[in-house]
Amino acid sequence: MSDEQTPAPEPTGQETVDRVLDGLAGVPDLPLDEQLAEYEQAHHALQAALDGSEQDHRAGLRRVAEGSGLTHVAGEAAADTDGGAGGPSGESA
Repeated sequence: MSDEQTPAPEPTGQETVDRVLDGLAGVPDLPLDEQLAEYEQAHHALQAALDGSEQDHRAGLRRVAEGSGLTHVAGEAAADTDGGAGGPSGESA
């Protein structure tokens, strides 16, 4: 392929991401049909790391919300904690 060496990516501080990026270093030297599989694996690994981060973030938000008396976290469906009485303050429309 190319005679130029691609510089190693700078560490992100995220172990999983850094491991995936390090693993991509030799991909350009692989035959083209093998490159696709390597990039797909990297994509799946990075997506899983991102999904895990999002879940960790939401869990943290839930803990903060519970400590402050809030009933739900933005971006999540609110639990029906008022017995279906209606609006946000329990008033029927």
